[in-house]
Order: sequence, then structure tokens, then C-alpha cells
Amino acid sequence: MVDPDGWLKEVDGEHFVRKVRSDGGLSVDKYEYYVGKELAGQYIVVVVDAAKRELVIEHQNKVLKRMPLKGLYQRIMDLKEYRAAIKEEARSERRGWRANVQGGGVQIEADQKL
Repeated sequence: MVDPDGWLKEVDGEHFVRKVRSDGGLSVDKYEYYVGKELAGQYIVVVVDAAKRELVIEHQNKVLKRMPLKGLYQRIMDLKEYRAAIKEEARSERRGWRANVQGGGVQIEADQKL
């Protein structure tokens, strides 16, 4: 049996800095989160809360909101099911990467870790 979300334990409490885009959004890994246009252009801190499976959004040392982590499987899988799931994830990521490159929209966001 495999816990595909087991990696969360390894990043519990990690802090990441992100700059909020003009549309009020930000990226964490390959997922988009909305924090609000009022924070556009400002830097926020994203903290991983593994136990609650959430991202904690902080600004100026205050918690603004908590959001569920995206992309979690939320179940234990047998090895065969897990292999199928990660193969499909790899295929869809590759398709997304190809479409982005072919469309000229390659954008690399550097992760800043505190």
C-alpha cells in the first residue's frame, strides 16, 4: 500500500514566499490559489500545515486565510492503482508543458524559501 500524500509530512511547517499577481492569485507548485486583489504586488508567506492539509497564508506576520491543498489524492492506494495514477499525472503534465511551450507561454517562477 502507498500513501501518495505521504510527502506532506516532510514539508510540514515549511515557509515559502510568493508575490501576489495583479489578479489576486499566486502559484504553489503547479496549482493556482486566490488570495485577493487587495494583496496584488505584495509578498506573502505560505506555510504548509500537513495535519490539516492546508496552506496558511500570512502577510505582515498575520494569518489571512487557510486554504485546502490542491492535488492531494486523499486515500491510500495499492501499488497498481498508484502506478496508474502517477503515469496519468505525468502524461497530463507533459501535455500541459508542451501546450505551454508551443503557445510561447513558458514562464518559470523561482521558488523562494525562507
